[in-house]
Amino acid sequence: MGRTKLRLQDFRAFLSLFTAATLFLSTLITVFAPAAYAKSVRAAVVTEVTGDVQVKKAGGSKSYSVYTDMTLNQGDMIITGSSSSVALKVVDMADEVTIGEDSEVYISELTTDGGGKVSKLKAWSGSVWAKVKSLVSSEDEFEVQTPTAVMGVRGTHFLTIINKKTGETTMVVAAGVVQAKTVTAQEGEELKTSLQEAKQVLVYPAQQINLTKRDEVQDLKTKVEFINVDQLVKQAPPKVLEAIIKNKAEIDQENKEFLEKQKQQLQQGAIKPADSTLFIKDLDELNKVAKNLDNIVGNIAKDAIDAKKIEQKTIDEANKKIEDPLKKIDLSKIEKLDKTAGQDPEAERLRKAQEAAAAEELLKRQQEEERKLLENQQRLSALLKQIEEAKRKQDEENKKALEDQKKQALQDYTSEQSGGKTGTQTGGQTGGQTGGQSGSDSGGSDGGTNSGGTTPAAPTVTSTLTTTANPVVLKFKAEADAVVQVYYGTNLLGQVNGLGAATEVSLQLSLQAGMYSGLTAKAVRSGLSSSSVNIPTFEVIPNVKLTNSGNSKVAITLENFNGLKSLYAVEAHLLYDNNAFTYTGTANNEWSDQPDTVFNGAQTAETVRQVKGSAQSELIYAGTQFMSSTSTVEPQNIAVPKEGMLLADITLTPVSGANNSGMVKLIYVKVVDKAGNEVFIYQPAEGSEQSVTVMK
Repeated sequence: MGRTKLRLQDFRAFLSLFTAATLFLSTLITVFAPAAYAKSVRAAVVTEVTGDVQVKKAGGSKSYSVYTDMTLNQGDMIITGSSSSVALKVVDMADEVTIGEDSEVYISELTTDGGGKVSKLKAWSGSVWAKVKSLVSSEDEFEVQTPTAVMGVRGTHFLTIINKKTGETTMVVAAGVVQAKTVTAQEGEELKTSLQEAKQVLVYPAQQINLTKRDEVQDLKTKVEFINVDQLVKQAPPKVLEAIIKNKAEIDQENKEFLEKQKQQLQQGAIKPADSTLFIKDLDELNKVAKNLDNIVGNIAKDAIDAKKIEQKTIDEANKKIEDPLKKIDLSKIEKLDKTAGQDPEAERLRKAQEAAAAEELLKRQQEEERKLLENQQRLSALLKQIEEAKRKQDEENKKALEDQKKQALQDYTSEQSGGKTGTQTGGQTGGQTGGQSGSDSGGSDGGTNSGGTTPAAPTVTSTLTTTANPVVLKFKAEADAVVQVYYGTNLLGQVNGLGAATEVSLQLSLQAGMYSGLTAKAVRSGLSSSSVNIPTFEVIPNVKLTNSGNSKVAITLENFNGLKSLYAVEAHLLYDNNAFTYTGTANNEWSDQPDTVFNGAQTAETVRQVKGSAQSELIYAGTQFMSSTSTVEPQNIAVPKEGMLLADITLTPVSGANNSGMVKLIYVKVVDKAGNEVFIYQPAEGSEQSVTVMK
């Protein structure tokens, strides 16, 4: 059963949701791009590499070492290790980018779109220094996107630093102007374009902006402040600091042009550009700003030398490019920066008011937390008293029950002895034996059979599960004539016969995904139960399976994705040798719905495409739900039962003249929910992947 192509508006809605899910950034951008855009591809070239730098090429999951003169394109993900860096140059614009250590940077767009050249980077962590030449066309774009903001420029030198753990972004401008923009969804709403509120501000030379993962400030101008050189030098890696210092000549030239423009605007009566905190009221103020711009790189160089992050030769190289002797970096003549120069007093007032309000709110939260802590301590104290009192009563009841048992045992023994004697006496000389036997039967346990038997010993739990997929296998040792029963609360989950204290037995259970604590086991024999023993806590996780489903076919099956593990989108990667199989597919990588599969219906989209390497090919399956523009019902997460559901049954094309069979491996699977949370990741070590032999 085929499905009609997605309309453009449906695709855009789907793509917006998918981007929010942070899945398929490297897979679906190229898969679903409409041909009507007619974008042509551009390239960047690696100019310098230090340490361990890896790249994942567009659409693939394998990493490759980056080398000098290597060409990078749209869709490539760059990852730098500790003490590592890489420098790039965009071929047709001479824009330069330096990526510092411990960074993840994705080239989201590098194209010519109509009359403009578009360069966009997405930085998830680390640091990026960008030197952007003046853009020629009004259609030209250069952007750096972080988890908290989008930085758009037209010709500038600026640094972006992203905290990997918090997502906080610090952006510093050395020359030019950067437009910082944030987009925040309304509280309690899903991330939809129609509900987003965009905020923006212009950041000028010697200024910086700090943005947290979810800034709710009404005016972003309150987030702009004077450059913090100490913070910059502490956070920026050495290679990025070197790039800043070596570009001082160009930074000075761009700032000179900027100051001349500001002087002209001042003469025309303009003292404050819109959407900015730059405030130049007269020529004296402009001169103070100019003095700061002359000294900004020098201050960075001095702090970097003091912190032992750069060497003197970096400064010497920078000075060789500077013709004006007064502009050269002389560490003995570095003047301190004037933090008040060019700063907007109104923005400063708003910032201080906001800081005071934040401090007051923090104090209120601390006081509320202290109040709750005190209440909890009081509740805990009362609860401990209740527990102690309950324990005292229980001890008394146990003591009394033990005494009662002793009394009853004594009475039973006395009655037994009395019954035997009475029987003998009643029977007389001729019937004494019979009477005694009868008396024993009626009055004592020695003369009869104990129908209740003895209480079995508690079973020993020998399984050591922490995480497991179905079936869950629990292991025990128990007496041979006892039955081990497993309970979750009062619910019996299953049972297995014991085979003796030295022999291990296994019980298989099929459970929903989730954390299981509080399971108990006991041994039962002839209606008598042992004490219960606790089974250590374990988690039942979802599972993915690769199977051979017929000639030249492989099936991917998902199991136990339900509850909090239910899913919204899936990406799976297969690997096989080029001399065994290939994948022909369709011209647009479209995928027809398969009945009774995870993604089946009008509001689902699937693709399968092949990325061919020199010896092996990688097959990438992608499936998701999406909200169409004509639909009135928004799709929700899909629950997959523990018994499993088919994700995709894929037919490969055998290579002629090859052997009768070939190996197919499952090397990567990623599953996310509607909010973009990772539900499941399958990424085995090389050599331990699931694999099947496929007959041709």
